[in-house]
Amino acid sequence: MRRALVALATGAAGSALAAAALPPGPEGLRGTLVVLPLALGLLGAVGAALGARPWPLEERVAALFAVLFALGQDRLGLPATAPLAALALFALAFVRAVRLLPALARGLARRSGRALPFGVVAFAVYLALLPWADAARAPNGDEPYYLLLTESLVSDLDIDLADEYASEAWRAFSERPVAPQAGDPTGPAGEVFSRHELFLPLLLAPFWAAGGLLGARLAMLGVAAALTAATLEAALALGASRRGSLRAWMLVALAPPVVTFSYQVWVEVPAALLVALALVAWGRMRAEGGRWTALRAAAFGVPLVLLPLLKLRLLAVAVPLAVVGLAGARVRRGLGLAAAAAVALAGISLLVVNGLVWGNPLRMHGLADLALFDVPLSRFAHGGIGLFFDGAFGLFAAAPLWLLVLPGAARAVARRSPVALALAAFAPYLVLVASRREWYGGWSPPFRYGLVALPALAAAVAVAMARRPSGGARVVVAGLAGATALRLAALAAEPGWAFSFADGRSALLDLATSRYAADFARLLPSAVRAQPALWIVPAVTCCLLLVAWRWPRRRPRDAASAGVAALLAAWVLLLLAAHRLPTGVAELEDPWISKSRGASWPGRWVPDRTRFPGGWYLPAGAEARFVPRAGGERVVIDVRWRAAEGGGEPVRLELRSRGELLGSFVARSDGTWRGDRLAARDWPAGAPLEIRCAQDAARPAGAAIVDRVELAWR
Repeated sequence: MRRALVALATGAAGSALAAAALPPGPEGLRGTLVVLPLALGLLGAVGAALGARPWPLEERVAALFAVLFALGQDRLGLPATAPLAALALFALAFVRAVRLLPALARGLARRSGRALPFGVVAFAVYLALLPWADAARAPNGDEPYYLLLTESLVSDLDIDLADEYASEAWRAFSERPVAPQAGDPTGPAGEVFSRHELFLPLLLAPFWAAGGLLGARLAMLGVAAALTAATLEAALALGASRRGSLRAWMLVALAPPVVTFSYQVWVEVPAALLVALALVAWGRMRAEGGRWTALRAAAFGVPLVLLPLLKLRLLAVAVPLAVVGLAGARVRRGLGLAAAAAVALAGISLLVVNGLVWGNPLRMHGLADLALFDVPLSRFAHGGIGLFFDGAFGLFAAAPLWLLVLPGAARAVARRSPVALALAAFAPYLVLVASRREWYGGWSPPFRYGLVALPALAAAVAVAMARRPSGGARVVVAGLAGATALRLAALAAEPGWAFSFADGRSALLDLATSRYAADFARLLPSAVRAQPALWIVPAVTCCLLLVAWRWPRRRPRDAASAGVAALLAAWVLLLLAAHRLPTGVAELEDPWISKSRGASWPGRWVPDRTRFPGGWYLPAGAEARFVPRAGGERVVIDVRWRAAEGGGEPVRLELRSRGELLGSFVARSDGTWRGDRLAARDWPAGAPLEIRCAQDAARPAGAAIVDRVELAWR
């Protein structure tokens, strides 16, 4: 304990010295240099308390070089040095956390307090990322409204945001103006309320009062760290082995999506924490003979009652979990009646408050939102697959190592494990989310709406890793771990890459597309932009993973090298496929298509972007150009486009190749989408296709919006 206190005090002193002595510099990088000693001090304190080995000399030397590089990066005159410096500093805390795993594993044998060191380690890692990530992106989406509610509670002790909007209180944390959302309730005296629930602002209010935005961010770090510790306890309580639970904690704590959500002010991380606490109580009840005591029932029921207070849609999580927790359990009659009365009172109170403030017990929702039988099956399929496989918003794209959920869930079902019941409890909620047009969660990091199910998914990973895997599984795990590490490194260097717009692309995909001038988007599943890969990639991935998980039994001598080799081979195959497969569809907003002028349409910040077909706005005289990969000697070209609204004058769209006019189409600017076809014609390999919005003296200047070009080869 003395060593732990010395390590913590040294780290705190180092941060205080850095805050006082460091010269001004890039805001996020300077903040990282300030908090890094404290983060390393926390990790050192955990290591000292658990008897871990002290820092190796090579790590100390690496830390010295990383700090010197961060201090002098602006003098090198090289591009992108600040992100590299931030990544190097974050890597110091990350590697030190990984080094503590053997000592943490030994601590799992204890019965009490075993999860606390895991939470402290996670908090230290998130703290090392916080300044750089916070400076990279201002609050957006729902975050500004939660922060304004918190400010109103602290400064005015009310929830009326009229004065906050009038005084532009949002300037404290955002450069983009924040205005009331459409449909927000108002009061008779000009009050302006928010549609967002109050539970999270109430939780953040003391921290906002103490430290403003930084205090709120630190509070969210604490909630995220508590989530990782509670998830570890939930996996153990549900019967997972210590080995599997430790590996599941590594995935939850040190990989997306929790890392990317750790500093974000969203309700999903607190909701996942409540779910994890409920699963801990349920699992321990089962392990103790299936009888609910008053204390255990409170530990299970209180988190479920709080869930809809965070967000009303989380009722679809709380109710099934309550049913699963009570099914087959022995409950005393008096305790059962008391629990039912408490739940009924909480539900009625919530409905009454909503009715008084909103004039609607369901807030901005209606009973029609639950009419799932009216939703097309295709929307369920797109949303359900997208939650896990979508290249921009899916869990498996955020961290490929989460694919271990699949063999873990299969094994849990085969063994009738409590983990299978826990996973089944989330089915109604995931079905409800998948039916929504905005299943991806809006302007947030990936897997926002599914994050509440993360404790159960982590328990499935713990089941998958419960014993030493086969040779094929070891190679798969190594390859997926390598891909996850690369993804985390990219997000640590550029935190803004964790956010995507609902246009069927992502920042990393755009980077690869523009670098290699190839259409990668068609090869990756996208539930926003329907294409064959949405169905092919998940099916092939599931089959390969489940086969490799059991075969071959013989373990390779170096699974890590084999996994990295498999990862490189997959990347090479992707490159070859992107360059050699015939071009069937060209989405004009994609970066691999060059444009002389214009902008993506609709605007990037348009709410619920999936209401619109994505496209490119071509003003008069502008041109888009690309070289399709020929799949035959002749081609039929279909163009989906329309004239931009305004003026009512006709607009002419021309298709050319090497200056030769292939054909032209004319449309009036009435907002009607058209599908025009260019008849079959010979197409030499390597010939470019140019799409131009014509500009001539005979016609007024107009603009065209081109959605896509489809090419049918013969």
